Amino acid sequence: MTTTSLKALCVSLVFVGTLTAGAAFAQAPTTPPPPQPRLDWQKSGHNVGFPAPADKRITRDNALVYPYTGWSYQHVRELFPTRGVARGGPVNPLPSQPVSLDGLTFVAPDGKTINWSQFEAETHTDAMLVLHKGKIVYERYANGMTPDSQHLLFSVSKSFVGLMAELLIHDGKLDETAKVTTYVPELIGSAWETATVRDLMDMRDGVSFDENYANPNAEIHRYALAWGWGPANIPAPKGVYEALPTLKTRFAESGGPFRYRSAATDALGWVIVRASGQSLASLVSERVWKKLGVEHDATWAIDPAGQEIAAAGLNVTARDLARLGEMLRQDGRFNGQQIIPAAVVKKIKAGGDNAAFRASNPIPARLNWSYHSQFWISHDANQSFNLFGVAGQRVYIDPTNQIVIVRFGSHPVLSNLFTAAIHDAAFGALTAKLTAR
Repeated sequence: MTTTSLKALCVSLVFVGTLTAGAAFAQAPTTPPPPQPRLDWQKSGHNVGFPAPADKRITRDNALVYPYTGWSYQHVRELFPTRGVARGGPVNPLPSQPVSLDGLTFVAPDGKTINWSQFEAETHTDAMLVLHKGKIVYERYANGMTPDSQHLLFSVSKSFVGLMAELLIHDGKLDETAKVTTYVPELIGSAWETATVRDLMDMRDGVSFDENYANPNAEIHRYALAWGWGPANIPAPKGVYEALPTLKTRFAESGGPFRYRSAATDALGWVIVRASGQSLASLVSERVWKKLGVEHDATWAIDPAGQEIAAAGLNVTARDLARLGEMLRQDGRFNGQQIIPAAVVKKIKAGGDNAAFRASNPIPARLNWSYHSQFWISHDANQSFNLFGVAGQRVYIDPTNQIVIVRFGSHPVLSNLFTAAIHDAAFGALTAKLTAR
């Protein structure tokens, strides 16, 4: 691998691991970079043939470098090891009542009026699915996706982990006030040892984690390689359980300011596995996936030591993720059944500490938000909350207007801050249209 391609990969790995909803302490750029062309992998012949031509192969060495991400986000199982998240029982249907969005327009952040199709194209949409009052009103797939295609969720995975933690707390199997080392003594002597479980859940643990990709010595380079997401010939810890104890310094006391770091979710995942005695995949399968009546098994990418990448590794279809969103919208109910306790969802939606969140210097549109149990809580009039992942992975849940929006993407700019404003404008226009019917 050349120095140039390795640098590009490291940049991609950094963003994949850290910029799920915008890096802490970073304002959104006022002008996003010009759009880059997608790789039309269906027509170009990439990864076609046995084997594909050398110049058209997408492998773990280049999979996380744009434009190859347009293919790799949909084919994680062909690139990296995964663990299955089993479905079960009859499929719960999602009734359909289509609404045309052909005439829907809105004013984009640059002042230009664009339509819905332009919005999808400019934000590199792979799939978009909208539920209103529990019915599919809009569903579209692009870039080779179909209703049966899995897509990498990146940090939407974090919200699944936070949900599992809340379920264990509700069951009395996990103490959110306990020190992390109560469950994972391997972290004694590291910067994590003063943090509580709740500190991890709200990313207020205070552990230093350098995510500046311009710094060749930043922890993120070596840490992301510990996921196994990069060239195999670069020395790195063999999995996150080996990497996490190496973090020794702090930027703040535990329970202090919020700062978004993927390592905190991986540490929380470790706590959950110890408290439950189950893998994350089996826990999600047992507590949610089998009960929802989803159409497909999910898959969870695992690191070189065989542990799920809690921060970023889950892969699901759009319809199945919509089922989860609809269940959360209805305080744990779906298809007439209580899937998880209502108290668990209400606790998440209540949100966290706004002052701690503001310490991360959020964009102006998110000044009143909080981060709680690995969810992004808006505290707006609609009681909306979000699940975010880099490159355009989003679940927007609006309980007041009974709307759930699932979106998959392969945007070349991996910080969601680049597209936050246009998504807010688009979803606002869509909400107005649906509620006016």
